[in-house]
Amino acid sequence: MKIITASLDTARRLDLWLHRRLGAPYGVLLSIGLVIEIVRQGRELAEHVSAGELRHLWPLLLDVALLLHTAGALRERWEKHLVGRGPLV
Repeated sequence: MKIITASLDTARRLDLWLHRRLGAPYGVLLSIGLVIEIVRQGRELAEHVSAGELRHLWPLLLDVALLLHTAGALRERWEKHLVGRGPLV
């Protein structure tokens, strides 16, 4: 359990560091990358998967969930910025 906690703490620190360094474009870049990956996975899914192999849909659904999370976090930061005129971090 310590390894998981340490990994999550490290990931959070890295995420905060990237937000401080890159600002709002960080969230936008993540969103763009996820959209590109979703489109790629969707095309691959349509070309290679039959109706009985829906297990291949999980990575695509996970990326959609990550995109929604990233967009929601970016929206929260934007609202805080507009209200308090604080940084978009």
